[in-house]
Amino acid sequence: MSIMSDADAFATFARAYEATDTPEFPHQLARSLQLIVFAACRKYGASEDAARAFFKGLQAQAFQHKEELLENMAVSAALIWTSDIKLRLGAGNTIEFCSLLNRILRERDPDLLPPGCGVVRGINLLCVTRREPSNMRYPPGGKSHRGGALPAQHLSFFTEGLKFRVPMFLATSFEEEVAYR
Repeated sequence: MSIMSDADAFATFARAYEATDTPEFPHQLARSLQLIVFAACRKYGASEDAARAFFKGLQAQAFQHKEELLENMAVSAALIWTSDIKLRLGAGNTIEFCSLLNRILRERDPDLLPPGCGVVRGINLLCVTRREPSNMRYPPGGKSHRGGALPAQHLSFFTEGLKFRVPMFLATSFEEEVAYR
């Protein structure tokens, strides 16, 4: 596997993103989700039964909130993204949807990126607020919080005041206690 430059990697993502329709209705978002789940299972050697169970689990979880779904499709995107349901990729190997989508975005796999962009466009359209810089809400003290783990060899990279970009969605919170739940 060859390593892409940042510019090539972004161009690869941008082409796939622009070629993907933005979902307007819940069934379109569900179709993008179905495509990405089944394509990822084929790519990573998981069974079709695992793909089916995972997809049905995500749908069932989202439809528990059917009244909200009818009013606001963003609820669907948020429920899918934050779901703790795990996909079985192999013996003892599981992954949540948010991690699966981020893996696809990082790797920019030509087979998985196009269906992944349908979900990305849905999340961006429905959940990301675009604001004028003068109206943007910044976290108190300029800090946001993120829970998680980090390999020790990467700790020295993260220093106070560092600004960095990540080639995927990065969940953060203005509240420390939310980030570490």
